[in-house]
Amino acid sequence: MGYPFTYPTVEYCLGEEIENKYPKTVFLDEHKILFDTLAQLGVEHVVVATPDPGFGTEPSSSDDMWLCRANYSSVYTGFWQMSFEPKVLFSPDGSWGYISGRENQSVLGGNDKFMDAYLKNAGGMEAVKLKFWISDAESDGFAANSEPIKRHYAMLGWDAPPRPWKDAPKDEQWDIRIAEIQKHARRLKEIMGWTDESLGIA
Repeated sequence: MGYPFTYPTVEYCLGEEIENKYPKTVFLDEHKILFDTLAQLGVEHVVVATPDPGFGTEPSSSDDMWLCRANYSSVYTGFWQMSFEPKVLFSPDGSWGYISGRENQSVLGGNDKFMDAYLKNAGGMEAVKLKFWISDAESDGFAANSEPIKRHYAMLGWDAPPRPWKDAPKDEQWDIRIAEIQKHARRLKEIMGWTDESLGIA
């Protein structure tokens, strides 16, 4: 069982207020959810694979893999801050794994016990899909050609959300696109119990 999520260094357009043509943004730290899940499951160590192993605590059999404490702060500085570099985390016992690529997308997979715990912390499957879609809709070129996007979602086994701006007159596409982002953001906030005030974007 596995799910994708957006690379967590991007900000999500969740605000009701428009700022610089986009809804106000907020940073949602998906990696914190991952490490909270590991803590709940009693996981003590993770294996890290990265082009820069200088932060590792104990080298494994490969010189680009390191065994680290399953602690967000101990891994964060060296690992997450290497923007645009592929990043891999996995369990020494093979029960879960994570990879992020250069296209601001990540995939997390694991056994039922791990993924059920992760989904509970993440707000459920609908919340995972909404965050993924909102980030996709913010991305440059999202509206230019829907066929690659449809293939992307097909690989995930998800239905691609409607894109009502696609066939709209050019001068109306932006406003329709932003309205769709805000509609999905409102649903995400409803699921998570968030408000603009609680997110600090009021």
